[in-house]
Amino acid sequence: MQTVQLRDRRQITLPPKIVAECNLQVDDELSIRVRDGVIELTPIARKLQAPVDVSQYLGAVKCYGSTPEEMDAYIRAERDSWDR
Repeated sequence: MQTVQLRDRRQITLPPKIVAECNLQVDDELSIRVRDGVIELTPIARKLQAPVDVSQYLGAVKCYGSTPEEMDAYIRAERDSWDR
């Protein structure tokens, strides 16, 4: 069992292990309630972000080739040109 301390302004810091285990992130919301003298914190489901429109990137890598083989060959040639 881990402990926390109530600070000035009634704040607590959650232990890193708990934050990681619950996959919490900055600005996540938690609901809080007291049940039989026990304080319960429950993460509220995050709102899903809108999908990113990747169409603005279409064609950005045409110089590498139009097939996976051409792209691999381009990258291989670039790596071979590096000074090692």
